[in-house]
Amino acid sequence: MNPKFDRALLDERDAKLCAAVEAVLRERKVPAVVGIIYGAGHMRSVTDLLMGKYGFRVAHAEWLSVFDYADV
Repeated sequence: MNPKFDRALLDERDAKLCAAVEAVLRERKVPAVVGIIYGAGHMRSVTDLLMGKYGFRVAHAEWLSVFDYADV
């Protein structure tokens, strides 16, 4: 792949996603359930942010398929 494309697709989108997650954390002062609909490749950045910077821990994980292309 093209390195510029990779950076735009992963790194830049990950940075925007993590900024949005941090905005939610700043705005919410009580526990909340937040859904993030992004590709699995982006979840590493989110988990690194939440676990590393904010001390979150994984209590439960569930895979949800948002799109199913089998019927297309």
